[in-house]
Amino acid sequence: GPIIFILGLLLGLFPKRLLSTLVRQAADDIIETATNNSTQSLDGAGHKWLADISLAPSLKRVFTNGILIFNVLALVFIQTGLLNFNAHEQNYLQSQFFLPTSNVNGLNDEWTSRLITNLLRPPVVALAIVLSGLIIAKANPSPRKLAGWNIFVGLVAVGLFIAFIFISCDNERIAGAYRGRLTKPFCASNCVCPENVPFSPVCPQDGVFTFFSPCHAGCQNRTEINNVVVYTDCSCGVDIEHVLSTPGLATEGSCGSSDCQRYWIIFQVLSVVVSMLLASGLVGKLIISIRAVLPQDKALALSVELTLVGLVVYLPGTAAYQAIAISACQFWSSDQRRCFIHESPFYGTTLNILTAVLIAVGVLFDILVFYFVRDLPLYGDDPEDAYSFRFARPIEMRLITAQARNSS
Repeated sequence: GPIIFILGLLLGLFPKRLLSTLVRQAADDIIETATNNSTQSLDGAGHKWLADISLAPSLKRVFTNGILIFNVLALVFIQTGLLNFNAHEQNYLQSQFFLPTSNVNGLNDEWTSRLITNLLRPPVVALAIVLSGLIIAKANPSPRKLAGWNIFVGLVAVGLFIAFIFISCDNERIAGAYRGRLTKPFCASNCVCPENVPFSPVCPQDGVFTFFSPCHAGCQNRTEINNVVVYTDCSCGVDIEHVLSTPGLATEGSCGSSDCQRYWIIFQVLSVVVSMLLASGLVGKLIISIRAVLPQDKALALSVELTLVGLVVYLPGTAAYQAIAISACQFWSSDQRRCFIHESPFYGTTLNILTAVLIAVGVLFDILVFYFVRDLPLYGDDPEDAYSFRFARPIEMRLITAQARNSS
């Protein structure tokens, strides 16, 4: 957050106008002086839509430019949902799919596809950005087509996050979970479990409840049979309210873990698809942002965009997602700083709904961009009437130049 905020401020220090713009303005001034005719210039236009380059007027132009602000707000809400959801993905996987954790390595790598997904997502996102840029450069789509694509991928993302609510393990019950808290089951009451035991789910023989750890299932010993971890001398079985008269067995992993793994892989594939689709619209959003403002305001517009994204995503956005994580925690560490497991399905459902709502709000702003961006020129040199659309407030540069000369 602070790094993006600083980068946004640094971008604001870039020149208000590009060198080519300054050269063209200087040439126009020379022609005007030589011909004593203020209606002549290099391109035959009698005026320039350029304005005061001081900070306050520049900020006013940027924040009163509806297309830019709508476009930035769309990006802010979408990134707030997507980035914060990804930040809580480890806890989400624990809650929805009962993946075990380790004190040292975080999520265990018993499912190698988890590592593959983590390595695959960044290059897929980068490839989507590069390909979308190449397609835009080749096809030169209209501004409404760019905005329409952003609306489409946003709606698809909303639909997928709603679908994620129903992609979870069939057996979502953990033994001892009650009213958002996790207690040791009665059948394991004679066991003294460590305070900071990580989530290591086990399933008793013929059991329907997943136990938080071997200790919570009353298991005393551990062995391996055909590369399968089996816990023996367990006091818990199908009925968590009764101690087994004959010590039972429990296997590592949640009950129904084979079906759970299938759902988890589906979720991972779809999550990569969501990231790829949303990334494909970033280039179009950037083009709309920099073409919706005066040439002298491009750097400031980009800095405002980065600053707002950094502030909203990592301050109120992070706080909202963290509040959900705290309220849904079932089992805290002894120092109350780490949550070992979150309530299922409440935690996952709440995260998916919040993320879908944030992206949907971003889509609403994309719809506003689609409505107002119709006459925005996106390609070639900046035409002189490019800023005469509804939200721009043009001021003739020659009037400012004359004032500047008189004042000097």
